[in-house]
Amino acid sequence: MFLIFRWLGWIDTLRPLWVPAFCAGAFGVFLLRQFFMTIPTDLEDAAKIDGCSLFGIYWRIMLPLIKPALAALVIMSFIGGWGDFMRPLIYITSPEKMPLSYAWPFSPASMAASSL
Repeated sequence: MFLIFRWLGWIDTLRPLWVPAFCAGAFGVFLLRQFFMTIPTDLEDAAKIDGCSLFGIYWRIMLPLIKPALAALVIMSFIGGWGDFMRPLIYITSPEKMPLSYAWPFSPASMAASSL
């Protein structure tokens, strides 16, 4: 991935930290698939009978129903990304662009508190 991000010119930017988080990981695909499997197909059939397009079925019926699964996925992705210390060290070289989770333990206030 480093070579791809270097080819795109994304080294020393925050994009290598954000883009993989929005791409579908194995856990996200499995979670959403299982959640979609619990939605009755009768809702989809009723929308087809009413003349709704495939995009309309997804936008008006499926997306509102999967909001809890999406919220859970966003929370778990955020928690997983917060504890990721290796990726910022690989892709970001300037200290002012380091994420808060990495820079916080090395802040002057944190250093002063740890010396007490």
